[in-house]
Amino acid sequence: MTMKFLKALAIVLCLSLALSLCACGDSPENPAGGNVPENAGNGDDAGAAAPAANGEGIDVSALTLQDINTMNDVPALVDAYGTVTVEVNYLETATDPAASQNIEYYRNSDGYLCSEARYIDEIYGTSETVYSKTNDVPGALYNSMDDENWLNLFPASEYQEFCTTYFDVAVKPIVSEAYGEAAMEELQSVDPQDDVYTFITLAVDNNPDYPTYVRALYYVDNLGRIVFKETMCYELVNGEVPDVAFGMDEGECLTHNTYYISYGEDRALNLDTMSRMTSGETCELTVHFDDETQTINVSKDVGVTASTDYFYTLFYTDADKTQQADFIDVAADKAEYWIVGSDDFPEP
Repeated sequence: MTMKFLKALAIVLCLSLALSLCACGDSPENPAGGNVPENAGNGDDAGAAAPAANGEGIDVSALTLQDINTMNDVPALVDAYGTVTVEVNYLETATDPAASQNIEYYRNSDGYLCSEARYIDEIYGTSETVYSKTNDVPGALYNSMDDENWLNLFPASEYQEFCTTYFDVAVKPIVSEAYGEAAMEELQSVDPQDDVYTFITLAVDNNPDYPTYVRALYYVDNLGRIVFKETMCYELVNGEVPDVAFGMDEGECLTHNTYYISYGEDRALNLDTMSRMTSGETCELTVHFDDETQTINVSKDVGVTASTDYFYTLFYTDADKTQQADFIDVAADKAEYWIVGSDDFPEP
């Protein structure tokens, strides 16, 4: 498992609090959690052309997992349809409580990609997560849960990558070892079903401490868009994957998730998370990344951190980077920090 995968997973956990890349469920003809969306395979429901298909149906059966991954690019889909909405159901298993999450991707009036999400489960309650960037406010992740508020800053060049991490890791097929060899999916079968095609994949993790395998089912419409996904995760049986069909009895399911993806829907969340964390009694915070400086007014009751595309992020209070800080303190009217990313464990 690579550092980049761990970093990506950490950001996804912050977004959903309970990301799981695997699940179990019923047969493809009757996916658990609901029916296939009515617009599956329609191709004209949003009144705009899919970026990869120019509005015309394609030979879906010939698509590879790499093709599906590339065609389901969030920024391009948002540009084509205006919004991309994901409804996630984390179904109850013997190891996990039931939870749900709604995510909306869109561009704001300044043209920047943004996302909003509301996560609900029986243990943690409700949390709200917003990725936002404007001409006046640098790109950041805003997370609110109960009475706790957190803000995470990113270098400008990395903001969009972090914004789409959940979709890239949880919804799209993983076809690169950038997220760890164990997460790599291999195509098992492709079958037509009504106006969509069913793709079934398998990923095996031979971790000696916790060997598991993940089966994933995708419904892909005639524009190459993912409109539904179901995942299931089980422990390996004597180091092997049982030779059974998707959804058949394979023992105790560890996690069970379903994803419904729609395009061109009206936004429903309209969260005020960002405005609440950047108003009231604020601190003028300046952070210096390697090649850029960002300034943002942050409410003094908000916890602040920063991330780069490295596993560790270190904070310094001086330009020479000799005075390391444990955290970013915004209790004063002004604060200034220098941010350094590293893949090496920081010295104590």
